[in-house]
Amino acid sequence: MGAGIPGVDGLEGGEGARLFAAAESGDAEALRLVAVRLARADRTEEAESWLRLGADPGAGSAFGHTADNAEAVRLLGQLLLDTRRGAQAAPYLLRAAESGEAEAMGVWGAVLLVTGRAAEAEPWLRRAAEGGDRLGMGAYGVLLFGSPGQGERAREWLRKASASEPDDTTDSYLGPVPQPDDGAAARLGPVGLLLLFAEFAGRLGHTVAAARWTRLAAQSGDPTAMNRFGVALHGFGRGGTAALWFHAAAETGDPEGMHNLGLVLRGAGRAAEAERWLHEAAKTGHIEAMHNYGLLLQGTGREREARKWLRRAGKAHRKAQSDAEWSDLMG
Repeated sequence: MGAGIPGVDGLEGGEGARLFAAAESGDAEALRLVAVRLARADRTEEAESWLRLGADPGAGSAFGHTADNAEAVRLLGQLLLDTRRGAQAAPYLLRAAESGEAEAMGVWGAVLLVTGRAAEAEPWLRRAAEGGDRLGMGAYGVLLFGSPGQGERAREWLRKASASEPDDTTDSYLGPVPQPDDGAAARLGPVGLLLLFAEFAGRLGHTVAAARWTRLAAQSGDPTAMNRFGVALHGFGRGGTAALWFHAAAETGDPEGMHNLGLVLRGAGRAAEAERWLHEAAKTGHIEAMHNYGLLLQGTGREREARKWLRRAGKAHRKAQSDAEWSDLMG
């Protein structure tokens, strides 16, 4: 593990070798940087191995049971969440939260919230919010919307989550967080609110914040949330991890998830699997899936079948455009 890794930003050549050496010697910050950079390069197994050195007692590291490794414990929990291993993530997130780290309390509380355990989530989210964690503030606001008469208090926490600080980074700033009225919050529910926050952040260019909100929503198992988290991961170049979420959404019968999984598999050269999922999505009437399935058939010499699907896609596209224009005229 002591050499640099070509092609991984921040871990190449001499710089990478020095960082690896520092991490191996027990430098908590170096370990964090190595793991984060590997994860961002979608080398999740290697990232996990490094985080376990800082998080698991007896893993052969120089860290052991100290307050300094709380961040490694949380990051390992988050990596396990990202790779659809929520049950394995839970003890790490709980351990990090029990150490008093505000960000860990926010993530753990939010996971409890979206998995239907609001009563357990409340003390963790309240402590995270009071400890200054902005994601925790936002999730605490979401939780408060579920209690009668707490709407204004919920919006106050959302306003606090939106506040910027002079030392903000791309990773820490959430951007403006929408503050829905009580009726809208009730209709959306916790997962819908988190997806609203993510969509709003994405529209403003805060892609990291959008991914953080979507990561939490995806833990609920909601197909739309899982698919959107896959899209976010794919946008960061983490195609292998994104495929896990597309597959999960696809298995629920979600057309968007099936389509996106087909595209990722096609890009990975797994043509037979890609064809299966594009076909499944196309059969639901998904316009882009019909088009892409037609192109796949065309590329493998099945012209007659390809023309059928391409015609269907074109017809559906024209109808969708016409419906949209009519809606605009009537609006």
